[in-house]
Amino acid sequence: MPKKWGLWTLSLRVRLTAWYVLLLGFILFCFSVYLHLRLESTLQNWVEPTLVEKAASRLASETLMAVPFVLLGATLGGLFLANRALRPIDQITRTAQRISAGDLSQRIGSQGSADEVGRLAQTFDQMLDRLQTGFEREKRFTADVSHELRTPLTAIKGRIGMILHQPRTQDQYEDALSKLEQQVDRMIRLINDLLLLTRLDEKRLPWNPVNLDLSKLLEATVEQMGQLAKERQISLVEQIQPELFIQGDPDHLIRVFLNLLDNAIKYTPIKGQVIVQAKFQRMQMCVQVRDTGEGIPSEHLPHLFERFYRVEVARSRQTGGTGLGLAIAHELIRLHEGTLTAHSQNNQGTTFTIVFPVFARAF
Repeated sequence: MPKKWGLWTLSLRVRLTAWYVLLLGFILFCFSVYLHLRLESTLQNWVEPTLVEKAASRLASETLMAVPFVLLGATLGGLFLANRALRPIDQITRTAQRISAGDLSQRIGSQGSADEVGRLAQTFDQMLDRLQTGFEREKRFTADVSHELRTPLTAIKGRIGMILHQPRTQDQYEDALSKLEQQVDRMIRLINDLLLLTRLDEKRLPWNPVNLDLSKLLEATVEQMGQLAKERQISLVEQIQPELFIQGDPDHLIRVFLNLLDNAIKYTPIKGQVIVQAKFQRMQMCVQVRDTGEGIPSEHLPHLFERFYRVEVARSRQTGGTGLGLAIAHELIRLHEGTLTAHSQNNQGTTFTIVFPVFARAF
């Protein structure tokens, strides 16, 4: 890009003042010429020509003498107006200079009028709010990942140490190796979930939407979870309307439904029920997974779909989860342009509701 010289190399404040003075000077010049010609043409009919010439000459000289004072006043006024107009921008600049990756708490906090500069300051503060939220989420996510990986690694290291320092029987070795395998499996699940979330964030997840029968997909998923429900003496109830067609990726949807059903079965007491309902209503496809468990306290509901979030009482690590299942399900449903919400009351169970648009976008 070619380098600009002259007026364009000066600061915005000086440029605004210069343009203001030039514009005002041009207007005054035009007005003076017009006034001079008008006065001269008017006086010619009433006054002797020599007197008109003297008056015109006197007026021209006095106008020229007043020009420096007018320009000086215009310059001072222009600087005052430019300073006043650009003061919020100076504040934005100072605030931006104080911001660093370790401190995003700085804000402009403009209390001025809602003009263009005021809206710029508000937009800048809103951008900083989003950046701070994103940085805090990433820091929390990193800490959670470290903690989740450290727990099985510590268990593995401790068990290996016990095996190496104490002679054991064949059965004891097999039992120790079986427990090590469980910890390794947990780490593999965690790493796979993290890779999936990373691909979702970076929009690199394989996406193969087809026109699929949601009813049959749900029926197959319920059948797949039937054995687990039977082992826990839980009744799986289907209320699925036939021939519900949507545009979506079957692999991703199966993962979502399996996660919701697995959670519902795990946290429903013996002799309880898990109800899977699907129907077409209000130009949308609605899928609900309800259980008759103890429910989730209301203070936890807004955080259910956050990564690594667990309800401490019932959703503990002892169930074998990674704390990422609902977060992944939420992102996968968003990928289908749907919504995933949760509703729960203590001792009345939990309901997860998925709503799909009838004409979901095909990628």
